[in-house]
Amino acid sequence: MKKNIPVVFSANNFFIPYMAVAMQSVMYNSNKEQSYCFYMLHSGLTKENQSALIGIVSVFSNFSVEFLDVTNYINEYNFFVGTHHTGITIETWFRVFIPEIFSRMGIEKAVYLDGDIICLADIAELFNIDIESCCIAAACDIMGIGGYYSRNKKLPAAVHGGIVDGKTIVKNINTYFNAGVLLFNVQKIRERISIQEILEFAVSKNWKSHDQDVLNILFEASTMPLPMCWNFIEEENIEYFAPPDIQENYYSAKNNPKIIHFCKNKPWKIFYYAANFHYFWYYALQTPFYSTILQRMKDDGLITSTTCSQQLIDAAKNNNGPGLKSLIKSAIFKFMVAKLHFKIK
Repeated sequence: MKKNIPVVFSANNFFIPYMAVAMQSVMYNSNKEQSYCFYMLHSGLTKENQSALIGIVSVFSNFSVEFLDVTNYINEYNFFVGTHHTGITIETWFRVFIPEIFSRMGIEKAVYLDGDIICLADIAELFNIDIESCCIAAACDIMGIGGYYSRNKKLPAAVHGGIVDGKTIVKNINTYFNAGVLLFNVQKIRERISIQEILEFAVSKNWKSHDQDVLNILFEASTMPLPMCWNFIEEENIEYFAPPDIQENYYSAKNNPKIIHFCKNKPWKIFYYAANFHYFWYYALQTPFYSTILQRMKDDGLITSTTCSQQLIDAAKNNNGPGLKSLIKSAIFKFMVAKLHFKIK
């Protein structure tokens, strides 16, 4: 086996079922000749949840998992988490500790992934990108860019990152990146800036998009742009606001996404079909957490025991991705759906 590729997540106990689906997609699409290690940054992850993650990772012989408690780091600073966004927790800040923690471990490079992604390619492809002298590689944030151009064209749009008091926080809004998928050049970051400088800047004000704004400002001049296919976020009507090069990047990614990021509509928070949500359910059905996810949706009134099976079937029928058209006809899929239907009655 080749040297471990480090893949980092920020974890809390509530989000474990959804993050496990993301992990499953990474493992499923990996190169069996390559070894990988998941690193879980956490503060108070239960032994039960740690054991559950160890269990799903153990199915893949080329994967391992380690748990890194960052409590001592976060206790020293008062990080802002309140915002217009919903569901933001302290864990969003954990990624800023990666350069410090991993440099101490002798790891020079690492991939960071948000827990609300689905990976459709070998994550080693992303890791192996030569980011040269840059500190970070990341894809532009179509939502932040959309918020800026929609505002200028007086179109209705949600308020997203990259803008404070009507002004951009970076010199070029087209380069403002989404922090949900990052390739860290750990060694280069440590050479350029200390963890104390990063953290002091992070707590210097209440950033609208939290760590994402902080990383964009600190590393604007040292970020390698990634194609959006490595962090594809579905956005509507970009032809009305995005510059031509951004549109080209977006539609190229839409046609062949390598990582899908459910920044807006999350499959477990809606009862209707949303773009690409069938990929989530495909991998969710391969984890021991799918019944937990569905039970939560049922408790929230999003689904009923009589509709969930049909929703999954319709999702598979609507999919244009490779292999999923035949999935609906497979005996194993019908068995899993039947099992799922029984679980939440």
